[in-house]
Amino acid sequence: MGVMDYRLPFFEKAGKAFDVTFLFHERGPVAHKLNGTYSSGISRIRINRLRLSLLGATDLRTMYSSVRGCNVFVSSFIWNSYTLVGLVLCKLFHKKVIVWEESFCVVFYPEFGARVLYTLVRLICRGINAFFVPGEVQKSFLLRLGVEARSVFVANDYPGRIYSEVLPREIQLPFNETASIVMYMGRLVEMKGVEYLIRAFGIVEKQRENAALLIVGYGPLREHLETLAKSLGIKRIHFAGDIPDVHVRSYLLRKSSMVVVPSIFTKTGQRNEGGPVVVLEALSAGKPVVGSDAVGAVLPFIKDGVNGYRVPQRDVEALADRIMRLLDAPIPSERVLSTFREIKGHDNQADQLQKAVSYCLGRSTLNK
Repeated sequence: MGVMDYRLPFFEKAGKAFDVTFLFHERGPVAHKLNGTYSSGISRIRINRLRLSLLGATDLRTMYSSVRGCNVFVSSFIWNSYTLVGLVLCKLFHKKVIVWEESFCVVFYPEFGARVLYTLVRLICRGINAFFVPGEVQKSFLLRLGVEARSVFVANDYPGRIYSEVLPREIQLPFNETASIVMYMGRLVEMKGVEYLIRAFGIVEKQRENAALLIVGYGPLREHLETLAKSLGIKRIHFAGDIPDVHVRSYLLRKSSMVVVPSIFTKTGQRNEGGPVVVLEALSAGKPVVGSDAVGAVLPFIKDGVNGYRVPQRDVEALADRIMRLLDAPIPSERVLSTFREIKGHDNQADQLQKAVSYCLGRSTLNK
């Protein structure tokens, strides 16, 4: 992927601590001055049955020269074309491998077979020297795969900016000024569970006449979700589309009463949340979060009754109940912000990466 705003501070710190060359899949939305190159999207051919891509000649040449000249190769995700190719090259040149892993289950691909894939992933893990993960749920997953605990380094994600400090830029919304806005921010895809939020809001709207639902984001399910809202007779709902402007996002966070993150575990397991950063972004704005138990690594940051509520995934009634609780008894922004200040930031990520590298190279390090 390209550089996302919440990754950039960590990448910049890594670039100062090490002599790093980055290889990005594509150009992201954030400008940067990192020492890196970009994959050629034209040269990558997708193998849908395996959920992998064939790397083109340009990518292979770049990886060959980069791995040959490095001490440690760092890649994202175990089941990834770059990781698999890099692992082979690292064995050829006797280099160390660190993998950033956000998954906490072996993804089930019906075409491939869960048992076969699980066995392959376990074998691949044996060739990886250390892992860098965003939460304890990912660490537990790796331990079940037979990975040694001392080789797993945990560093939570952190937002690229603290939204309580970002100047807002107002936009017009189709709600009255006194509306209590329930907001969703994220992609409109299955694992985000937006369907369950809309169904829950269908209950809320009938019982709280001042409530309104704002959907911020884009994705292939937008038309389906709009149709669902109409079929449920929901009136106070607005699909705002993608809003990348951080100042407008800051305004929307300030206007909202809460942010809802209704993620689900998909039935096939093909895509699940590693840890949606929007949870941390909302807390950084002083907004309480209603999140499902499928939000992965960020679930521990949602403290029931303190800065929001946790609900079981796919539980429409529980979701509606917690939304109405927050509408009836708002949590003060300062209390939410105080919980955000307890979260470790990008310095911790850089520190854990330093420990992972030292571990791989046999230097003295402590991993608890």
